[in-house]
Amino acid sequence: MRNFNITDAVPVPIRVVVVPPATKLPAALQLMRERRIHHLVVGELERVMGVVSDRNLFERGLTGTDELCLSRTATVESVMCRLDHTITEHSDLREAIHLMRALDCSALPLVRDGHPIGIVTETDLLRLLELALGRDEATGNPAEQAADRGLVALSNPLVQNLMFLLAEAGI
Repeated sequence: MRNFNITDAVPVPIRVVVVPPATKLPAALQLMRERRIHHLVVGELERVMGVVSDRNLFERGLTGTDELCLSRTATVESVMCRLDHTITEHSDLREAIHLMRALDCSALPLVRDGHPIGIVTETDLLRLLELALGRDEATGNPAEQAADRGLVALSNPLVQNLMFLLAEAGI
């Protein structure tokens, strides 16, 4: 079976937004809104400590406009997904999927020499699966239409390996 690495799912490097662990939750939410992103890497200097998502904030009672529900003293450190170790752009996709599930994280930062260079998200994994199943990005045609052109997605070994990986991980 082919081993997929992270760069199969997400291009790197990209600009990653890093906030210190003492960042207040309302400030984190505002930053996410301004940048139109769903995840922030939490860290200091060359140490990635975790990742916080908009879901983490919503789980704390914060909704789109109801910022009064959120404690003004709560920090991203109190709601982040804590990471004991990180993954790199060369990490096996299976390792990333396993880690995301084990930690119940919707995203993982990718690290090179202690610095975050990207983030892989559940959406990235689904996009990879969609491409592997035969969606034609140029035309937007789903796999059924691609099959009309002689591409049978489910018989593709790449698709079979990726589906096995996701099924093994319980996704």
